[in-house]
Amino acid sequence: MTFSENRLAYTDAADWFSWPLAEAYEIIEGEIRPVGPFQGTTRTALQDRDLFGSFARPWAVGAPSENKILRWVGKYGLFTAPEVMLPLREHGIVAIGARPGDPLPMAMFLEESRQAYDALTLFEAVNGGRYATIRSRVTTERMSPPAGPPGRFADTYVRFGDTNLNALHVVEADEELDGETLLSVGVSALEQLLSGKLKGGGDLRFGMDLGHKRPLSEFGRPVLVWVPSDLKAALWFQLAQDVADARRWKLCAGCGLPFPVRRATQECCAGSPSCRKKKERKKTDTS
Repeated sequence: MTFSENRLAYTDAADWFSWPLAEAYEIIEGEIRPVGPFQGTTRTALQDRDLFGSFARPWAVGAPSENKILRWVGKYGLFTAPEVMLPLREHGIVAIGARPGDPLPMAMFLEESRQAYDALTLFEAVNGGRYATIRSRVTTERMSPPAGPPGRFADTYVRFGDTNLNALHVVEADEELDGETLLSVGVSALEQLLSGKLKGGGDLRFGMDLGHKRPLSEFGRPVLVWVPSDLKAALWFQLAQDVADARRWKLCAGCGLPFPVRRATQECCAGSPSCRKKKERKKTDTS
């Protein structure tokens, strides 16, 4: 067995990542603000497999309420912070005087959350071959060379929140997008989105057994680990991990959002206790 097959748990990004928390948070004049003294750090944010889902899920029924936002922020923290205030990574120690982030505009939080919801639903649509859902998010723009007539080809754009992102996937301008092309455009759009979200948002580390007698031997060779530098990068990193995962996904019978299937009979995600109740109500309404 190679070291990569028997790697130590602490070399995983989720075990390295930590983030500062305030004692409480309030929404004042359109901003989410930390209140009270610095409370410490949470080392469980990325270990929570529902971190990204909990951030995106509220948009399944519309914009999240202030109470939902404060509950989420109170558990995980503000998802951005000034670089000088970021917790130090050495040995998991937080810098003396570190603060749990500057005030964050509500509009910024809501837009990021909406983009997360759109990314999650697009991922499920690509994964499940839901062409109509992908098509509803895609627009094309014919390429026009300088000083020339409109060209034969078109750029594709996919909507995430208020942004139409160039998927960098060129198509025939006069042809309707078929299923295979829609899947390719969806994958390309997710790639461009995640590439932008994660650019400059993490550090590469060596995870290794420092107590090993031969740390660079076959069984002691370090594992390369990408660790997010802030909570927002951690959110999108978790989605990137899910996209690369081979697990099967399905739509939750309660909230309607995609979730990774752990059991063949599983119908609801584990992110919200109310999902099972919603599923039962739907059954009752249709019976």
